[in-house]
Amino acid sequence: MKTRDLILKFLKRNIDNWVSGEYISKELNVSRAAISKHISSLKKMGYIIESLPRKGYSLKESDLLLPDEIYDGLQTKTLGKKVVFFDETDSTNIKARDLAEEGAEEGTIVIAESQTMGRGRKGRSWYTGKGSGIFLSLILRPPLAPTEVAITTLMTAIAMVEAVKSVTKVEPKIKWPNDLLLGGKKICGILTEVSTEMDSVNYIIVGIGININTEAVSFPKEIKNIATSLHIETGEKFKRKLITQSFLKSFEKLYNILKNRNFNHIMKEWKKHSDMIGKRVEIEIFERKIKGVVEDIEDDGVLRVCSDDGSIERIISGDIHFV
Repeated sequence: MKTRDLILKFLKRNIDNWVSGEYISKELNVSRAAISKHISSLKKMGYIIESLPRKGYSLKESDLLLPDEIYDGLQTKTLGKKVVFFDETDSTNIKARDLAEEGAEEGTIVIAESQTMGRGRKGRSWYTGKGSGIFLSLILRPPLAPTEVAITTLMTAIAMVEAVKSVTKVEPKIKWPNDLLLGGKKICGILTEVSTEMDSVNYIIVGIGININTEAVSFPKEIKNIATSLHIETGEKFKRKLITQSFLKSFEKLYNILKNRNFNHIMKEWKKHSDMIGKRVEIEIFERKIKGVVEDIEDDGVLRVCSDDGSIERIISGDIHFV
């Protein structure tokens, strides 16, 4: 383990308490000058470390998504074992796609504190408040046919609902195909992109953006009436690391089910976390609009709607609004 990591581990064991540089020096067998150098490095990484003469150093509680923070306590076998971190990037999906093209292993995640080109469906922008949300992309290489990929988005939504509920006791609702809602407002978006051959999948990039500790005043005015965060809805602040780790754990469990093609199980879980069935909706598909009632969601992730003219519509993709 690097000296810097040993110092951080030592400070974490004594979090919020003062520890003298002399004591750290003796315990870790490093010079005082080396300690000072590594403390400066840790501060640049985002750790809040106070220092005072004759008192030493005190590490304060932090909410960082650095690789070592995610590795610490992660309960997965594959997902998240390699984390690529950016303080700022254009898009985690773009970076993950580049890595996938270069042969990055399945389960690699790309995570960023902020994105300059965060995207949703149809190229829409996604607001990313620095240090307040989770913005990550997963690289998957499943043994699925291209026609079976759509259910990945629905599975991702289930995993995030389970993670949020586990950590915060709050349960968002899933809105087909790729949103999570709290209080009727969007808290999380999912963007799935895929590279395929004729009959096989090269890789899937699953990107998620979820607002955790975002303040209401931080949202741009054009989305403040439709977007929310866990903090806004509960008045509490939550550890992004814990939600990230819980998400990866839930995702891995569901992903193993998906790879065994047990789509029925995933759809049962999706229905349990969504209240869309029986709701009246309007769906925009290119220039066309369909109004009707959601009858069901099928095992391949297709939405079945009974339209106002009595016909049954199978919706593969579209923008959906509750009427």
